[in-house]
Amino acid sequence: MAEASFAGLFLTGVILVVIAGILLRWSGVENIGAHLLLGATAFGLALSIIGVAERGGFNATSRWRIPVVIRVAEVIEANTEPDDEVMSGGVIWSYLADRYPYMKQNHPLGFYKIKVDSEEADMFYRNYIATPPAIIVLDGLTERTWYKSTRLKAAVENDYVPLLEAGASSEVVVLIHRSKRVQ
Repeated sequence: MAEASFAGLFLTGVILVVIAGILLRWSGVENIGAHLLLGATAFGLALSIIGVAERGGFNATSRWRIPVVIRVAEVIEANTEPDDEVMSGGVIWSYLADRYPYMKQNHPLGFYKIKVDSEEADMFYRNYIATPPAIIVLDGLTERTWYKSTRLKAAVENDYVPLLEAGASSEVVVLIHRSKRVQ
């Protein structure tokens, strides 16, 4: 992965340097220092973007088709109350259903960095036991943020039942808390 990132970075930098050179030449600038400065700036910008994306755990592999997003949001809205919370990796589900994201987190990427056996993980688990979300959406991102702890997975398997599987190969699974399930 690191080699692919470096290759992408290098290619991006080269392309930006060539474009900068063409633009400088076209504008009549002959100073080689200006070309080098602009190229280095473009290369640095590309390096910054890729570095931040990798350190932040950004991964664009989870993409949901619009009909899946709409269907999941409709099911969440129909099976919850307005003050219920939704645990998910992508907060689009709770926002479209007009529900709160779990623990009022506007985005759970911060949980991506939590170590499974840390004090933060214990605090999160205690919060889950005290106030479980009404809905959990397993969307690919959830598994990489909130849902890393085996202890949490075991509790979820005990406390929730499947409500909906949507998308190709069940790419999104909606779980509802047993106390919310209408029999």
